[in-house]
Amino acid sequence: MPAFVEIIERVPDVLLPYIDRWTIQEPGLLDLQIVELMQSQIDAGEAWLLKHGDTYVFLRRQTPWIGDTHIFNLGSTWNMVRAVRAITAKALEAFVKLETRHHDKRIGSMIRRCGWRPEAVYRSAFCTRDGTFVDEYGYGIVRGDIWAG
Repeated sequence: MPAFVEIIERVPDVLLPYIDRWTIQEPGLLDLQIVELMQSQIDAGEAWLLKHGDTYVFLRRQTPWIGDTHIFNLGSTWNMVRAVRAITAKALEAFVKLETRHHDKRIGSMIRRCGWRPEAVYRSAFCTRDGTFVDEYGYGIVRGDIWAG
């Protein structure tokens, strides 16, 4: 298990510029309100913020066995694959399965390189800034699928 994955206790200010109400699908909330909601979930023990390099993953308990993830990459996309692999391995210590949804196929391509598998297409599930709805893609990984090493 990579020891360089940190568990962050407080949502850092550095994430604030990367909070996108439209990505989180809460356009009625301010960015600071979203950060406060994330922090309240962390404080309640229902979510964790994992960090590897410049990549953060907000991991939320969906069920006792399934975790839901949201990726914040503050650095290069080159290092993102390494970070997501390390964070995935760490998160799978606590959950049997991890899930994530993305409307951006580039994120899907990156996450598949990390061992995640496509699971679903959610038709017209993501609302863009201009009010149009586009497909969202679901990916998952289970503890048994984790790569060796």
